Amino acid sequence: MNQKNRIRFRAVLSIGDLLTACSIITALIAVLVAWSNDRGLRRHENADRIRHSAGTVIAKMERWKERSHSFYNDLLPLFADTAAGIMKHQQRTAANAVMYRMYREIVGAHALATSRIVDEQIEIAYVDLYGYDPKIKDLFAITICRLKQIDDSTLDNVYSWALKDLDDFLQHKSSTDINRDPKDVNNNLRLTCLKFDKDLQDGMEAVIKPVRDAVSGFIGLQDEDIISRKGYIPSADNVFASISGMEQCLRPR
Repeated sequence: MNQKNRIRFRAVLSIGDLLTACSIITALIAVLVAWSNDRGLRRHENADRIRHSAGTVIAKMERWKERSHSFYNDLLPLFADTAAGIMKHQQRTAANAVMYRMYREIVGAHALATSRIVDEQIEIAYVDLYGYDPKIKDLFAITICRLKQIDDSTLDNVYSWALKDLDDFLQHKSSTDINRDPKDVNNNLRLTCLKFDKDLQDGMEAVIKPVRDAVSGFIGLQDEDIISRKGYIPSADNVFASISGMEQCLRPR
């Protein structure tokens, strides 16, 4: 081929071309940075959503304990009325009617307290965390099972000991003593109620604390660990291994 007919290319790069290339690169970097920030934000929001669900589990258990405590505080006026009613009746039959009325009102008050717990959907507080780690269902269900046992046992104890206080008062006080000082029987009833309320709070706290500790440790994980599922909810057997009184709730159902 003739030298004159040979096609030649000459690279020419203008300032405008440089500016255009820089603009494209800058725009690409901005897109990548925005994508990375948006991805990080979404991961953080997802991790926070899971943390919030775990926090709800703790809050609902604490709410159960608070509701139970409020119930026993609400009984104190009833015991004062019962004490006053006992003072008015020297006949055992009439006093028995007062005690039976106390029983009915205790049962009614407890049914109302239980319905409030149902209304607050405390027993299904785990559902938002179930998709992340299904073990939360058993852990929460077993916790609620034990809290119910403690609640029922305390209610039986309060009523039984309240009746004992009233029986002791009626058997060992003369008629004139009964009419003279209503504070005696009221104090006994009040102290009985407060004692078992304290026992209930301690018993529930012993059950709630290991769950709170386990779930709180999960909440404290880094976003990446939560999203990548490196975190996990401990099994109920591990959480309650050293807690007495859990046998009936832990056994296969």
